[in-house]
Amino acid sequence: MASRSALPLSFSIEEIDWKALGAQPLESETGVFRSTVQEPHTERTHSPHFVQLKRLSYLDPAGKRRVWECASRTTTVLPLLSSSATAPSAPVQLDLVDGEEVVAFYSNSSSGTVSERSLVLVLQYRPPLRAVALEFPAGLVDPGEQEHPGEAARRELREECGLDSTAPVSCSPALAYEPGLTDSRCRLVVMHVDGDAPQPPAAPEEDEFIQVLVVPLTRLRLTCDLLSLEHAVVIDAKVYSFLLGYEAACV
Repeated sequence: MASRSALPLSFSIEEIDWKALGAQPLESETGVFRSTVQEPHTERTHSPHFVQLKRLSYLDPAGKRRVWECASRTTTVLPLLSSSATAPSAPVQLDLVDGEEVVAFYSNSSSGTVSERSLVLVLQYRPPLRAVALEFPAGLVDPGEQEHPGEAARRELREECGLDSTAPVSCSPALAYEPGLTDSRCRLVVMHVDGDAPQPPAAPEEDEFIQVLVVPLTRLRLTCDLLSLEHAVVIDAKVYSFLLGYEAACV
């Protein structure tokens, strides 16, 4: 995996390199940036490389047969439901996931208290949204990593963000992304990053244009609001759920 260049950490919205995300100033006077990535060309595909549409047949609680369309990753290791009305469905292994996402807490000698810890987030353009999204660092689980929860998360944190971490603090069970649309599942992995320790060089994929944003927990609400309202950034639902949980815990 070739690295284009080291990824600097941004500790405020003002430090974000919007042009590296494909964004340009909306108005030169205000300095507000919005995504201006060229409008993607959309076409229907019958030979998918990464995602495929499936039609599921199932019996509802009343015994009536129904049909549901869903999207699946072509790389998934999850057992697929049969499209046959008579074939039995494969048992689902609840511990299998397609990807892992990292809830990484960043601290250094100047931010030692819990209230001053920061959260590592990434900004990147997402073609389906036609916008920049604010997300947790994340990636697909490679072959051989299913048996080692947290391994893919640590690898992605190094590759995407140029940050190393301790062993996972905790790993969630398999979680649904959007259960009415896809069978894809992920695992949330909590890790700590020592900002005073030497960090590895980032090595994003050639098609990954990522900005790393380190946000103090006490400024997470303000950061999400500013990015959403002033820069048309779409906030990932998991990041926003974390924000709501953090705020509820602080009440």
